[in-house]
Amino acid sequence: MQDEFKKERNQISANLNENQAAKYLGLQNRQTLANWRHLRKGPAYCRVGRRIVYRLEDLDTYLSTHRIDPESSNVASVR
Repeated sequence: MQDEFKKERNQISANLNENQAAKYLGLQNRQTLANWRHLRKGPAYCRVGRRIVYRLEDLDTYLSTHRIDPESSNVASVR
């Protein structure tokens, strides 16, 4: 799924709506993102008027910071 978005990165807007962001992250629906915003966790987002948008760069950063390498001897706690 992420590869599809990366291939189309030059063709689509760099901002994703909630449904697109949830799909990109592999979530079942956008409600998870809404819950995370309420709890002040999850990926960074922008409020444009009443709309919530996510930048691809922020979603990639979020995924990178929550990456777990099971072969690493220094296991960091997940936020």
